[in-house]
Amino acid sequence: MPINFEENSWPQIREYVKKNALILMPIGAIEEHGPHMPVSTDMTISRKLAEEIACSIKDKVSTLITPDMWQAYNGKIIQKKWPGCLVISQDTQKRLLYEITESLINMGFKKIMYINSHGQNLFTMEAVCRLIADNYGIYIPYAFEYKIAADFMTKNRKSKVGGICHACELETSLMLYLTDLVDMNKAEKNILTYNSKFRNTDGMYGKSKVFWSTWGLESTDSGILGDPTVATRELGEKLFKYLVDEISQFALEYYKFSK
Repeated sequence: MPINFEENSWPQIREYVKKNALILMPIGAIEEHGPHMPVSTDMTISRKLAEEIACSIKDKVSTLITPDMWQAYNGKIIQKKWPGCLVISQDTQKRLLYEITESLINMGFKKIMYINSHGQNLFTMEAVCRLIADNYGIYIPYAFEYKIAADFMTKNRKSKVGGICHACELETSLMLYLTDLVDMNKAEKNILTYNSKFRNTDGMYGKSKVFWSTWGLESTDSGILGDPTVATRELGEKLFKYLVDEISQFALEYYKFSK
């Protein structure tokens, strides 16, 4: 049977329910990613990860991938400065994600995992995870590639501290590997400079003790936060395979230990 949810008939979906299939939901955004990358960057990364993870574990666990959830919140500073952001409010996003998840639960699915690639989704996803837990007793996890990539990128990055945040070495390397939509001639360096014991300079070094949005701390004319100029396809390939392996391991762990 097809691994993509929307390619199945309802009797096939019912068979997946009987198999207690794991649902992978790719969650991203449509937003600017500098002059060198498409606005589909976040959604592309999430979708490709979900597809490869599903292929990696499908012989061990029955798996289905839902259609992309690209509808996402973005701060107004991003919306106003650079065209390309398709935005919904946080309240709308929470309701949308909640009700789609609820519909899966009402079909009989109990194993659901969000695969996310957009930083501003974290707060809405966590709220939905808690609401679903309260209302249905199902505890949904989410994976965010930036957090999982930290150890790998600390060892393999070429950019200096402040070089990884948005449309940066990490995302550009992944997109160089996953697509042919990156124009490196338009990539610009914009190193992050804010430094404090309370908040890390970029997403790969240390853990922030507080939340404070990068968009309020750093300036950029290009929409880039970090250094995409050092990105390579080779790094993207290694990073993608690392992410797939790590998230696949967790997906199997989640499937085994969740109720």
